[in-house]
Amino acid sequence: MAQHRGGYRDLKDHLRVVKRNWGLFSVTILIYYKLKDMLREIFKIHFCFSQTSFTLSWASYLLARHPHIQQQIYTEVTTTLGPGAVATADDVSRLPLIRGLVKETLRLFPVLPGNGRITQDDLVVGGYFIPKGTQLALCHYSTSFDEENFHDSLNFQPSRWIRKDSTDRVDNFGSIPFGYGIRSCIGKRIAELEMHLALTRLIQKFHICVSPLTSEVKSKTHGLLCPADPINLQFIDREN
Repeated sequence: MAQHRGGYRDLKDHLRVVKRNWGLFSVTILIYYKLKDMLREIFKIHFCFSQTSFTLSWASYLLARHPHIQQQIYTEVTTTLGPGAVATADDVSRLPLIRGLVKETLRLFPVLPGNGRITQDDLVVGGYFIPKGTQLALCHYSTSFDEENFHDSLNFQPSRWIRKDSTDRVDNFGSIPFGYGIRSCIGKRIAELEMHLALTRLIQKFHICVSPLTSEVKSKTHGLLCPADPINLQFIDREN
């Protein structure tokens, strides 16, 4: 609280100096840009929770369509945690298939299918000259299915994200659903943790199955990548 109040006083002092030296209009502009930055971060957090709901839906769909993989993950969860134990954040590092499930789902169905940046300087990339001020578009959906980035890219393989040894590198820039660098999603860690814990609990409690209404669900883009049709599944209580 003391630090917050100190920061508040610092901001008030800063605004007072700006007003004295450059006038009220400058203060208004400064407040506008500070609010703009704050609203941008709030939007990023809101987007992360939208990403969570879509990804949980896709992950459940993929597990239902691949029961042998679901069984592998269930075995990992029950062996690691024990029967009925509720996972916490500390347990996630011991559940590599759960982490792989989330990464593989986001590779196949990145909620944000593309991203854009404007170059701040002249660049040469791959032999191509890109002048300052050029707007670049990156299509995550395309790079996620590039065989140069992911072998057998059309297949659902959460195990591809598990390191075989300390020298094995499984992460690459072919799939960056949360962005990268200083402009990456501010809520990434929260969203990932929520998905890890939710999927762990779902797999513990339910056998996720296709239903008579289940069909192949394709994705569509409405700003975000979302299911083109309803995802119909059955959740069967494992205790029964």
